[in-house]
Amino acid sequence: MKKSPLAVLALMILAGPAWAQALPVQVPATDPNVRFVGRWDMTTPAAPRASWTYSLVTARFKGTAASARMKGGGFAQVAIDGQPTKVIAFKNGQDIYELATGLPDKEHTVEVIRRDEAPWVDPITFQAFLLEAGGKALPLPPRASRRLLIIGDSISCGYGNESPNRNEHYLREKQNGYMTYGAIAARTVGAEVEIVAWSGRKLWPDNTMVEVWDRIYPDKAEPKADLKGWAPDVVLVNLGTNDFGPMKNTPENEKGWTDAYKAFIRTIRGHFPKCTVIVAAGSMGIKPEWDKWAKEVVAAQKAGGDTRISYLPFADQKEEDGIGGDWHPSVKTHIKMAERLVKELGLLVGWTTPAK
Repeated sequence: MKKSPLAVLALMILAGPAWAQALPVQVPATDPNVRFVGRWDMTTPAAPRASWTYSLVTARFKGTAASARMKGGGFAQVAIDGQPTKVIAFKNGQDIYELATGLPDKEHTVEVIRRDEAPWVDPITFQAFLLEAGGKALPLPPRASRRLLIIGDSISCGYGNESPNRNEHYLREKQNGYMTYGAIAARTVGAEVEIVAWSGRKLWPDNTMVEVWDRIYPDKAEPKADLKGWAPDVVLVNLGTNDFGPMKNTPENEKGWTDAYKAFIRTIRGHFPKCTVIVAAGSMGIKPEWDKWAKEVVAAQKAGGDTRISYLPFADQKEEDGIGGDWHPSVKTHIKMAERLVKELGLLVGWTTPAK
């Protein structure tokens, strides 16, 4: 029986685009060869969700093409065999996205990485990779033995890093978490990284990252992240840019800020007693009091017997490297920051090149 035009249209909508029909093998999120890195809500194992910058899902397969069944807001970076390829723009009502096509018919690694900042856009919900007929997910190499946690503000989550000039205000498509200093440094030394960063947040006294750093969703008190299942070797805290704008240099504020920092370090150590802590500052300008007070925090910790701690002031961004949106670091500045961080990681924990 001949189908009506409306029935044909309905089938086309249900089936999705033609290339989606050509990738019939579904590798679900529950497949043991699908790996999630970062803070993912696994409450629904068939559809994990992630909100923080640089949360990623990865798999390995043999073939020439791959797609994904997923939903979200904002943008995701696709990387094939460790190299960034295309950027996905999520769209309402769409749940299948092409990741790669026309690849050499051999084994490949695919990654889908959240570029955006939490909680300004909807989380990514991942359901499955889609492969060609006969395809299947292959075992990935063992997880990296090195783990890095970045806690910060707009600098650390890449606000405006792809904007062409300082006068451009926030645009989601110009924020690239893949090219932040923490992500670049982690890839350089072969570490897994979690970036827990939110624009405008402070260390003290209000609107703090201290309040939200242990969450899966930054704007929800529950659920909490699994801080026992993923323990970082190094925790870098880069907070202060938003603190020292309105804050006056007074003895009361000095005590309040330094006491708050020491308390936060104690909290971090309570969860990760063996980690190395980096107290970082910059790169949008470090006020003298910020530099002085951060050094005081590190000196006090060392005097108390905490030797696994250091102070890392990032160099101020330079005009010749470009200034990103709303005066934030450009990608070129992030690359320089990553180089500085890699050098510090080499000195502190011996991370220079990827572990063998």
